[in-house]
Amino acid sequence: MDKDQDISLKELYIPSKHNKKTYFCEDFIIYPENKEKYGGYLFGIVEVRATPVDESEKIIQTIINTLKQAYYEPIHSSPNPEKLNLETIFEHALQKTNSKLNEIAEIGHIKLILENLNFIIAVAKPNKSGEKIDLLFTHQGMLNAYLIHKTKQNNYKLINIIDNTPKLKEEQTDRLKIFSSTLAGEVAKNNCFYICTEIFSNYIPAHKVKKIVCAHDLSSSVDYFKSLINNVKNKSYLTYCAIFVKLEEKRSFSQKPVSEKSLDNLITTKEKTEKFLTPTFGLNLRNNLRKIINSLGANNKNKKSRLRNISQKKVKFGFFKYLKNVINILISSMIGTLKKIIRTITGQQPPKDKKNKKSSLSDNKKMNKYSKIILVVVLILILGLISSIIWTKYAKKVKQEQQEYNSKIEQSKELINNAQINLIYKDENKSLQLVKQAEELINNLPRENDNQKANYQELEQQVLSIKNKLLHITKIVPRQITEINKDEHPVKLINVEFFNDKLLVHGQKEYLYQVDPKKPQSVSSIKSQHGSLIKGTSKKNTALFITDKNTIIHLQDDKLKKRSIDLIPGENVAFTLYSENIYALNKTREQIYKYRFVQDNYGAGQKWIKNQGSADLTSATSLTIDGDIYISTEKDLYKFFRGEKQEFNLPTIEPEIKNIKKILTNAESDYIYILGQDSRRIIVISKSGQLINQYSFESLAGNIEDFTITDKLYLISENKIYKAEL
Repeated sequence: MDKDQDISLKELYIPSKHNKKTYFCEDFIIYPENKEKYGGYLFGIVEVRATPVDESEKIIQTIINTLKQAYYEPIHSSPNPEKLNLETIFEHALQKTNSKLNEIAEIGHIKLILENLNFIIAVAKPNKSGEKIDLLFTHQGMLNAYLIHKTKQNNYKLINIIDNTPKLKEEQTDRLKIFSSTLAGEVAKNNCFYICTEIFSNYIPAHKVKKIVCAHDLSSSVDYFKSLINNVKNKSYLTYCAIFVKLEEKRSFSQKPVSEKSLDNLITTKEKTEKFLTPTFGLNLRNNLRKIINSLGANNKNKKSRLRNISQKKVKFGFFKYLKNVINILISSMIGTLKKIIRTITGQQPPKDKKNKKSSLSDNKKMNKYSKIILVVVLILILGLISSIIWTKYAKKVKQEQQEYNSKIEQSKELINNAQINLIYKDENKSLQLVKQAEELINNLPRENDNQKANYQELEQQVLSIKNKLLHITKIVPRQITEINKDEHPVKLINVEFFNDKLLVHGQKEYLYQVDPKKPQSVSSIKSQHGSLIKGTSKKNTALFITDKNTIIHLQDDKLKKRSIDLIPGENVAFTLYSENIYALNKTREQIYKYRFVQDNYGAGQKWIKNQGSADLTSATSLTIDGDIYISTEKDLYKFFRGEKQEFNLPTIEPEIKNIKKILTNAESDYIYILGQDSRRIIVISKSGQLINQYSFESLAGNIEDFTITDKLYLISENKIYKAEL
């Protein structure tokens, strides 16, 4: 490849303003570094239709992540990556991706109908033998791929690659069989390869793309296409998406493409021409004054003689002397007019000559008329000058604001691009930092017209996409299994436990409700005779509840029976069972009290925390046990072992957790589940302090009050019980 040539990849991604819950489209470009450069650029577009968005996001994310890892891993680990057969590696990566999709489909994480999946996935790599790009790609569905080819006659020919590809006739099997074939080819110098969604090719036909791309560099072409699409007004829910690949001249970051330089020169020439062709204010003023003086001279003999003198002086002394005399005439006329106005107001009369009384009156009338005309003209000229100055300043301000706006757009795009690169190479902290900078910059962008709104929405969507990946946010729509009502009134549920294959739920009253998940409509209730239920805990064959009278009751033979316990005074905000003993978290005393189970009752409480360290438990909210004890406060999480505080830190979580309400784990789980107060989100972290996932339940009408986990997740909100799979 020519040293002055390099592969240029440009993307266009403009989501529709009309969202649809069963459509999702995503594009990706992976920029390799170090040894992985021998594998070239991996890029593509994946579109899923007639499938819930949550499912589609999982499918697309699985494809991108598996492809990236499976394709670049053998290149990175090879001692001689330049000698590898990329076609074999590409096909192997596609097979692995296919297997991964089958795996998650079989375990029920996704439901994918093959006909709903459209994709084009490709690899572009510089060809050492000449000025060409080696290209590998696979495709399926309604996406399009075109090659703009320059012929020997210096004409450009358009080739629809999909239409010219032989159609495979394979029978559908029970397993998903995607990525069933790959194609190989070359993109020569001056040629351009591009892929796009159906709606992009419908709105901007391939022949129009050819015309624009052949005349401009890729950046200018893509910007032009964006401006066209942003002016579209339709009701389609499809995404305008395209990726262009071409060999272009290398240039520094600050260097502008030729087309952009030409445009700048045109603008500069236009400005200079306007300045040259526009008469100056001084010239306009001189011509107007000449006309005024000539008109005045035509009606007054005395002024004619004065104008002759002025003309003679002009020849003798030049233009400035001439202009000075004209100004003197104007000033004297204005002064005379002002004197007359003052005399009229004050009632004074000038001295009158009886002989020339009639002629003076006539002259005064004429002078009044001409003075008024002169005054009006002068005022108009002054207003014109002021308007010209104001307009010049306004135009300069608008131009400056546009330059600042364009600069912010470019900065935002650069931050997003760098965040994407850091995400690909697993530097999530750096990526998150860049995303936050981009988000702050985008939020301050103006949104006053359609173009600015479209730019904002596009950038916001890109930031949101990266942010969701960084923050491991997964949207889940839980299924309601039943709702709890008492005397035809909804019961505000506060606690849920799983016990003997049944769900036990209650509000802040004396009734406990039992729900069989297999038969959710059959709800039975048990009344407590020892106070209203506040909190509950269950392990194996024991289900305990604390009441508002600080008593412990347990469920046995479908009855709530009281057990003896001497609770330590103070606010016991949480308690849990472990090895048949009760561990109660007393916020008032910043202590955990252990109550041993002896002869069907519980003994006196014993202090369990020996070394509190720096832990502040005055705002403690919950505890959970897996051998270690984890204590949550409103904004923090502490770990204790044998009464001693251990080193443990919460990972960075965005959005920030506000008022942790409950934490949950057990000895069999590798994770800790966290629920925030006034939240519709359950956060999963590892026991080493890494963020694993954030499950968002935005579809719920109310906040999550409590949850429990068996093989499935059960949660309560308002008076309803929901089920979901994580």
